[in-house]
This record gives sequence, structure tokens and C-alpha cells, in this order.
Amino acid sequence: MKMATLAQSLPAPPHPWTWFREFLIDELRPRPGRAAMTARMVVATTLVMIINMTFRIPYGAFGAVYALTLSRESLHSTVKVVSTEVIAHVVGAAAIVVGAMLFGGDPMLRFMWVVSIWLGLFIMWLVFDQLWSAPAGVEMKKTFISTLRLLAQFAREPSSKDRSVAIERSYSLRETINDHLVKVRTLADGVLFEFGLSRQQDLALRDRIRRWQPQLRLLFLTRIALVKYRLRLPGFELPEPVTRAQQEFDNELAGTLEGIADRMEGKVPEARENLEASLERLEQTTVARCPGPPQEALATPLQTFLPLSRTIEQLTSVLNQEI
Repeated sequence: MKMATLAQSLPAPPHPWTWFREFLIDELRPRPGRAAMTARMVVATTLVMIINMTFRIPYGAFGAVYALTLSRESLHSTVKVVSTEVIAHVVGAAAIVVGAMLFGGDPMLRFMWVVSIWLGLFIMWLVFDQLWSAPAGVEMKKTFISTLRLLAQFAREPSSKDRSVAIERSYSLRETINDHLVKVRTLADGVLFEFGLSRQQDLALRDRIRRWQPQLRLLFLTRIALVKYRLRLPGFELPEPVTRAQQEFDNELAGTLEGIADRMEGKVPEARENLEASLERLEQTTVARCPGPPQEALATPLQTFLPLSRTIEQLTSVLNQEI
């Protein structure tokens, strides 16, 4: 009787295609940046079709397809992909023209030219897609760790005393980190379509990384706001003692992020001071600098600076405990 009751209480095994239904639900769910990307795709395809219809360009529909397939979630990524595609098309067109000039007159040479092209494509597929490729789960973990290290690098910015150089470097790091965050989500989707002995382990890792990803993005956005104080942009100037305390806090933040990355790689992280203690020193320095009501010139910076610092400390501490 007990065995029968236990058997009835066991959950039914999931349907084989349950993962695909969950994938579609998650893929179609609104997320940051999707509205802007959709607007870019609609505007680009509309402009391409208007140009095609106006000038009656043959096979113009392929241009609209390209506008859809090349769009990415950030303008930096889109420009990067478009540049790669343009270079590839130029090289391909040049190879066809040169090949036609050299081998077009002899049928046997033309045949050998076509065969060599197909052989080269096969070798490229074998090398890049089979021998050097890694499973999506491995690449997802590697990219996530790389994102943590890039965030640690971003936390130490500015590394140059030249403000223009520091701003340019910070902007480049921001774009790279954003591309990595997008790549992690794309690879997480790719894990669902891989089947093998490590599928369950990869799916478990995927669930954890997808749970950490929003916290990491929020940490990234908070750091974007805080780096303005380190750059001492107009309206974000802080007293010199507070700036030095912020630099110490940022270094401790970077060390904590690198420690998380080391643990994910199986390394033993270096022993570091508590991030919370570094935040307390930052708050004490700020309060000591302005013991009473803050001066009018420092009111706005201090009102936003400390809450942002507390937020980034809380996010980092949660990640440090969970990972």
C-alpha cells in the first residue's frame, strides 16, 4: 500500500519537447535592448525596400534579408558584423574575378579551380567547425568568466591620467562587456540544442548562469554610473579624499570579481579583504568630509554616489556567495 502511494506521488517525467517550449517562452519574453534592436531591424528593412522599389534593383529582397540577419543588440556589434561581411564579400568577389581571369580560358583549369574551391571550403569547415570548435556549454562558461574579468578591469578604470584616453578606453570596455553579456545569452540558448553525455551538467550550469546574468548586468550598469566619478566628469566631481577612498573600494571590487572568476576556473583565489569593510571606510571618509549638511556644490554627487556604491557592493557580495 505504501509503495503504491509512493508511486502515485512521484512526478510524471517531463515531455521530451518541454525544453523547446520553455526556450520559446524565454526567447520571446521582453528583455533590455530588444525594443531598440527590433526598431533598428524594422527601420533598416523598410529603408532597404524603399530604395529597392524606387530604383528597381534586381534581387533587392536579399538586402532586406541581410538587414534582418545582421542586426545585433548593440550598434557596436552590428557594425562589427557588417564590417566582417563586407570584407568577406570583397575578398570573395576579388577571388572570383582573379580566378576567372586566370582559369576561365581552359575547361580543365576551370574544373580544377572549382574543385579546389570546394576542397578549401571543406577544409575550413573541418578545421573551424569540427576540430577547433567547442561545445556551447564550454564556450558559455568561458565567456561568462571572461565577462567577470572584463568587469574587474572596468572597475579599475581609469588607468590613464589623460581624461580623453580614459573615456575612450572606458567606452571600449563597455562595448566589449555588453557584447560578452549578449554572447553568454546566445550560447545559453545553444546549449538547449546540444545532446550528449554532458547535457544534464550543461543544462544545470546554464540555469545557474542565467540566474546570475541579470545580477551581473545590473552590476555592469551600476559601474557605468560610478565610473563617471572616477573620471571626474562635470557634475560628478568629488573631494580628493573621497576619490582616493573610492579607488581603494574599486580595487577591492575588482579583486572580488577576479576571485569569483578564479573559483569558476577551479583556481584558488587570493585572500582579500572584505568588500563590505572597504565600503564602510568609503562611507566614513565621505561622512568625515561632510559631517554636516553637504555643501550645495557636493549635494547631488554625494546623494547618488553612496547609494550606487552600496548597490554595487550588495550585488557583488550576492554573486560572491552564490558562485
